[in-house]
Amino acid sequence: MSTAPVPEVTWAGLTVFGTFWSVYAQQVITVTSAPTAAHTIRVWGRRCGVRALILTISCPSHFPEPRWGAAWVNNPPEWRHEIEHGAVDVYERWDAAREVTT
Repeated sequence: MSTAPVPEVTWAGLTVFGTFWSVYAQQVITVTSAPTAAHTIRVWGRRCGVRALILTISCPSHFPEPRWGAAWVNNPPEWRHEIEHGAVDVYERWDAAREVTT
């Protein structure tokens, strides 16, 4: 296992934890920090060709609490499940890699 520090990647002042491909949404989903809340992640996708906030997840490492944006909340349960779990997985991998290097 490498002991090199995990590079800090930022976008619009937010830490980027990573990305994943959503089969249901047919797009790359980006997972970032939230601007003012600790232990909270933001999940971004595209809507009408523009980057949009899909949902916010509080406490991703312990008891994830998803809060869906209005434009996304009525999507099918399997669609929401894939994105929620994919985002938490991305965050947990980022957090585990960061812990190894500190």
